Parts: sequence; structure tokens; C-alpha cells
Amino acid sequence: MSVLAVRDAEQEKEPRFWNEWAQKTLAKALSLQTLNKNKAQNLILFLGDGMGVATVTAARILKGQLKGQSGEEGQLEMDKFPFVALSKTYNTNAQVADSAGTATAYLCGVKANEGTVGVSAAAVRAQCNTTQGNEVTSILKWAKDAGKSVGIVTTTRVNHATPSAAYAHCVERDWYSDNEMPADALRGGCKDIALQLFENIPDINVIMGGGRKYMYPKNTSDVEYPGQTKHSGTRRDNRNLVQEWVDRMGDKKAHYVWNKKDLLSLNPSKVEYLLGLFEPADLTYDLERNTDTDPSLSEMVEVAIKILRNNPNGFYLLVEEPQGRWRVLNLTLTLGTETQGRQRVLTLTLTLGTEPQGRWRVLTLTLTLGTEPQGRWWVLNLTLTLGTETQGRRRVLTLTLTLGTEPQGHWQVLNLTLSLGTEPQGHWRVLNLTLTLGTETQGRWWVLNLTLTLGTEPQGRGRIDHGHHEGKAKQALHEAVEMDRAIGRADLMTSTLDTLTVVTADHSHVFGFGGYTYRGNSIFGLSPLMSDVDQKPFTAIVYGNGPGYKIVNGVRENVSTTDYRKNVAMETQFITLVCEDNNYLAQAAVPLSAETHGGEDVAVFSKGPMAHLLHGVHEQNYIPHAMAYAACIGQNRAHCQSSGGGATLSPALSAVVGLVAATRLLC
Repeated sequence: MSVLAVRDAEQEKEPRFWNEWAQKTLAKALSLQTLNKNKAQNLILFLGDGMGVATVTAARILKGQLKGQSGEEGQLEMDKFPFVALSKTYNTNAQVADSAGTATAYLCGVKANEGTVGVSAAAVRAQCNTTQGNEVTSILKWAKDAGKSVGIVTTTRVNHATPSAAYAHCVERDWYSDNEMPADALRGGCKDIALQLFENIPDINVIMGGGRKYMYPKNTSDVEYPGQTKHSGTRRDNRNLVQEWVDRMGDKKAHYVWNKKDLLSLNPSKVEYLLGLFEPADLTYDLERNTDTDPSLSEMVEVAIKILRNNPNGFYLLVEEPQGRWRVLNLTLTLGTETQGRQRVLTLTLTLGTEPQGRWRVLTLTLTLGTEPQGRWWVLNLTLTLGTETQGRRRVLTLTLTLGTEPQGHWQVLNLTLSLGTEPQGHWRVLNLTLTLGTETQGRWWVLNLTLTLGTEPQGRGRIDHGHHEGKAKQALHEAVEMDRAIGRADLMTSTLDTLTVVTADHSHVFGFGGYTYRGNSIFGLSPLMSDVDQKPFTAIVYGNGPGYKIVNGVRENVSTTDYRKNVAMETQFITLVCEDNNYLAQAAVPLSAETHGGEDVAVFSKGPMAHLLHGVHEQNYIPHAMAYAACIGQNRAHCQSSGGGATLSPALSAVVGLVAATRLLC
């Protein structure tokens, strides 16, 4: 309860507090008896890759705790949606689904096999000759055919499984470019997903995400990371798809951008087509995003809506949340015995690596902190430049240590500021630590061991999804919170009178949290219980399987001695740092190199015209059918012609909608 405001804590003791809250909720529920049967001018689908119900709950708590609240009582933007349903996520050939087969379901309206996008279950994964005749179209194409503007915003590569089902027909989700395709598939006439992005629906109005390298000829140097071969172009057909897009668009008010500055400098009212590719592969985690050069999901969504709403016929927008660069820093600090005048010896070992081509940087320093003048202070300012790599990319480490006064108990205070950067385009990694090293005993030694992991690039997945696969719950949940911000941004720019907004997930993960934690307990903290089997503590967040499974000396790891919150091991005691590790691997029950998806149903939140159609428990492929019905696109359009169906906005109501949206945006 320590994080919960005192006023709220006192209020919660009174039955009146809970009764009044329930009555207000009841009044809102009663207002829903008048259903919104307007025609949906606009459709927005927010897809949280891997965002199961447990992730939603944990993200809600995290959102509140980031504001200094207890968290449990808070609300996500999606929590405010009036209608909630459950979606059954299985693929036609899999009880526990993957992101490709599910994307075909919630975008194309048919269930499909795992690993395939935009094709029916008659198509067999990786068998090119089963593609033709089994293609299925998506709600994005239905909207485009109806005269609406359409857009895709993702924090993954734009040819990742989720967005690709909106435009591609491919029996293998990993055929990002022709470089990843086998020779027989190329001979069979199958096309890679990047190529299909530009050819199948050539006039998609907004495309934003990552995946630059799949658009350029093989070995073409990347504009942002010149000389880094892993970011170079991959295409073997020698085509420059970006330049082809620019040439084809000509004078159609089209723009290509690859950084935040260029994106935000656009005047959306004068843009009809936008191609934004902000990374060679997937975008970085939001926790590690360079806020100067990389747009956030919220920023991309805002620009997308401003462009798409230029079309008086309305729009369809697909939004998916997000790979990051890992930097590994190992620090070993030894604050040694006091000899010859109370000197302190600090030994520092840094290992920065490995770089894409295996470049390691190792630096060993021995520092002597001098005598205690006038109050026993020691100040050390240290600037280290860790060598020049092949293309001149420097790593600069700035270290400031203050070893403070020793008041009545001989405490030592160490303040550490590390700035790891800069890369060519200013990608900084900043870590701030405050360590308190306890009383001097048994020879006055202190040993501090830290392992810091800053950022990598695994295979393309949504960022919530990727965080879970890697067992990094903190990364996954922060991605979910950023997605919630984007939902809030879209809410301010649209109206429920004419915009149907749906938030859902493709599948869940074997992620959960429990252990009878107290109110306000950090979502990343320990359970207050000890195991009654091995008498060891455990984290509240656990995975059913994954890389967080650890056995030490034949028994389960004792997490109180690890870095789940950057624990500092000392000879006489353990002190927990007030700093939680972004990349801590949460405990897992079964050892796997990557955690798996979960098979339970996922939530579907909806608001706006015809949102009530998404209720109860449905097959996942029902979602685009309900959305299309609301917008009078696709195969269900007969009701739109009926005078009593409420499917058409009157001119007066249309004016009100425009006024409401404009007013909310200006506020």
C-alpha cells in the first residue's frame, strides 16, 4: 500500500466509496442501451502482438505505477471501451497459433495455417505451388476498393507477419525479400513479401515501420548505418523498391522519410501518400528508442490519421506495436582494503561487444582514490573513449564517482552515470545508477558485480510479443503502455460517432503474475511468499517456459542474489538497488531458448458505430466481417441502403462529427 495515495487508501475503507463508484459505472452501462448504429466512416484496428489478458492487466498496473500510483485501480485507454469480447485464436493446423495465421484471420476473415499470410488453409506452408488459387483479400483492400484511404503503422518491419496479411499472399511468412526465398519458390513464380507490398495494392496511402534493408539491392549501404553490413540491402533481384515507389508516385503529393525529423516536418494536410521506413529491420524497444531520431508509435499514429482523414470517404488504419540493438557492458568494481593512508583502489573491467562483425572492446583500469581531505570526500571524474571501430563509430563512456562522507556508520555513496554512445545518428544509451555500499566490516572490502545489457536484433516480431519471447517482461509491458498511449492519441483525433476502433491481440503468451503480492507491489517485484518446497523467493511475474529458467548448483536459482532489480552482493549483506533491469529474464518453469505463445482466448475491445457486434466469444476471423459491416464495405452492404437501418450519417450529424473531432484535437 506504500505507493497508494493516503487519501485513496482511507477512502477504500468506506463502503460508500465502492458503492458510489459502482453506481457511476452502472449509469454508464445503462447509457449503452441506446446502441450506436451509425455507419462507420473510419475504421481503426490496434493489434497488440502477443497481448494476452494477463499482459493487459499487468500493463494497467505498470501504467499506474509509472504515475506514482498503486496501479491496480487504474485504467488503460482500452479499458474505457464499452464493448469487450473474446477471440478464439487457434490456426487451422495449430492449437496454439502463430502471428501469420492469426493475421490472416483478423484481417482477411478466414482461418489459415500457421506461417502463411493472405492465403486460405488449402495453401501449405513453404510450398510455393499451393499459393495460386488460394489467395484471400483483406479488409484493407475492401476499404481501398470502396474509395477509402488506407494505412499501416507498425513498430516491426512493414513486411512482418501481421502487416503483410493486409496486402500479401504468401505461403511463408519469412520470405521478407527474395534473399530469403529458396530457388524453387523463385522459379515457381512466388513473390517475396516486400515486393508484394508495392505491387499487390500499389496505392496504400500510409506505410510506416521498419524493414528498409528488404527494399534495396544486396549490399547497398544503409542510409542510417553506412558500412554496417548487417543493415545493408538484401535484394538479389537488384531492385530498389523505395526508388521505384518514389518514381511511380511522381507528383501525387507523395513523400518518403526515414527519420523522425523528416516525418514531423511534413504538413499532413498536403500529403496523400507516405512511405516511412525508420530502421533496416524492426524498430527498437520504446524503452531504448532514440527520441531524437526515431518516432514513437503515438507520433506515427498521429501523422497517419492526419493524412488519412483528408479523404472525405474515410479511412482504414491498421496499427501494430514492435528489435533493438544490444550492447553488453560487464562491470567489476572492487573497492579494496585501506592501506597507507586510507586509499581506495578501484579496478574497472569493461567488455563492450559483440558488434555485428564481432568487434570487442576491452578496457581495464586501476584507479587510486587519494587521501581523505577535509571531510573524507573522494571525487573521481573519468572520461573513456573506447576505440575507433572500422567505420569510425566511437563508444564514449563518461563516469562520475562520488565517494561521500562517512557519517556514524562508515557509509560509502557511489553515484555512477554512464553514457554509452554516440553512434553515427546519435543513438545514445544512458544508464543512471545510485549505489549505497554498506558499513565497513572484515577488512573494509566491498565487491560490486554488475551486468548491464543494453539493447539486440532477434527475429521480427511485435514488440510486446518479442519482449515475452525473450523473457523480458519489462520490455513487453512498456511496449503495451506505449501502445495504450497511441490508442489515447487516436481517441483525441476521432469521434465515436463515425469511427469504429477495435483493440485486440493475435495470440497470448505463457505469461502470468501471482504469488499473493500486496497492493502496490511493483509489477516487476518479488512475491512476499517464500516457496514452501525449496524455501526460496520468487518473482511475481513468471513464464511457463522460456530463457528465464535457471538452475544453479543443481537447484533453483535464488533470485534475491540476482539482478532482478540489480541486486548488489556484498560480503555481509544484500542491498537492492533502486533500479530495475530492463532486460531481466523473468523466471520460467521450463527451459527454452525462446518463450512460446499461449493458446487461450484474447480480448477484443471496441467502441464506435456497430461496436456492439463484437460481443461474447467469437472465432478470430469474425472481426473483419463485423468491422466491414459497420463501414458498409466488403460483402455486407445491403443494409446500408435501407432507410431505417441507421447506416448513413445525416448531413447535420456529419457536421457535428467534424466539429467534435476538431475541438478535441485543439484542446
